[in-house]
Amino acid sequence: MTFTRDHLFIGGRWVEPEGGAAMPVINPATEEIIGSAPIASAKDTASAVAAARQAFDEGPWGRTTPKQRGEYIRRLAEALERRRAEITGLIVGEAGMVAQYADPINVAPPIEWCFDMADRLLPTFSFRDPVNPYIGPTVSGLPALAQGVILREPVGVASLITPFNGPTFVSFMKLVPALAAGCTVVLKPSPYTPLEVLAIGDLVQEAGFPAGVVNIISGETDASIEMTTNPGVDIISFTGSDAVGRMVMAQAAPDLKRVVLELGGKNALIVFADADPDRVALEVASNTTFFAGQGCMLLTRTLVQQPIHDEVVAKVIARLDQVTVGDPSDPAVSMGPLIRDSARTRIEGTRSVPRRPTGQRSPTEAAGRAISPEATSSTPLCSPASTTRWRSPSTRSSVPSRPSCHSTMKMMPSGSPTIVRTVSMDPCSQPMSGGRSASPNGYAPAG
Repeated sequence: MTFTRDHLFIGGRWVEPEGGAAMPVINPATEEIIGSAPIASAKDTASAVAAARQAFDEGPWGRTTPKQRGEYIRRLAEALERRRAEITGLIVGEAGMVAQYADPINVAPPIEWCFDMADRLLPTFSFRDPVNPYIGPTVSGLPALAQGVILREPVGVASLITPFNGPTFVSFMKLVPALAAGCTVVLKPSPYTPLEVLAIGDLVQEAGFPAGVVNIISGETDASIEMTTNPGVDIISFTGSDAVGRMVMAQAAPDLKRVVLELGGKNALIVFADADPDRVALEVASNTTFFAGQGCMLLTRTLVQQPIHDEVVAKVIARLDQVTVGDPSDPAVSMGPLIRDSARTRIEGTRSVPRRPTGQRSPTEAAGRAISPEATSSTPLCSPASTTRWRSPSTRSSVPSRPSCHSTMKMMPSGSPTIVRTVSMDPCSQPMSGGRSASPNGYAPAG
């Protein structure tokens, strides 16, 4: 099946990109081209920003009430419900997410968010809060009565840049709150997964949003740079790597744009000696192999106290042996491919045992970018009698005893943790290159 989009959604209409440029969309499971998407130029992107700017400054959206915005968001959810099978098929085809998870993980939550925003949050959220009145002397000593109001207003035009791992999920996670607040948006997906996000333009039309409130483009570096540097943009929301996040901040700085960054993701599971090894093994195996480990919320390592270390390792390996790797469109498959071959090459370089040549791979690994999971174990970080500190790379907080997964851990003398690492790929931890793109988000520094 071929999926092709040749227009950008700007100002409430589908428009051809400047020069008619297009990029192929690749199925990561088969490495076949399954469609194409338009490449927005800097000029196209500037047009999208201008449409969002006009819709915010002069259009009817700025005069809508929270209740009215909730009705638009409700209709957006209803449109997504009607086309959830189509969107789910795109998620499987271009992102490689397995069929059994594509709808419940990527489509069902956005529908729920929209209804919750319309039915619960917007009707009860206070956009205007009076401050307690002040009665007393002024600086000159004269009596005064003062009253203030906290007014919550939309920031303005929002640039929303999303990654490949969960395009529909992350797009709605950014889009719905922005619309609820009264912002207008320009939304851009990763060049790896543009089709399902462009399909949101159809949903926006079905929901009847005013022209320019939601603009959706696809493209690569030029479009991303325009989204972060255009003076018509007021706020940027970016999900991706730390390195690209720094570029976004630097490019937003000259205009003092507001920036919201969701970066990195190095999550540790800390297992104490009184934990249930079977439950730990299930959690580790399922969490690290979900979407082939391509998620900033997924586990990258597990720290286990020594008394149950060997048992946990054995049970994790047994669980990983049960993981079915293959074509994500097969309902029986639980782990699909990595998004690009560069990711598989990088991960194979981290394996404890060299991989077989390509010609000797298993059938599921030979086709597309699938890679079988494995677990490796390291030596203890400290002796059982010592007390030391272990710092997670993703945190700078300090907790003195039993911490959360992301906090600094103070090891107790009762046992020393050992690392059990399931090889996975986190798209948010390191930018990858592909085509003209400098990262999976199609982003590169200006200049």
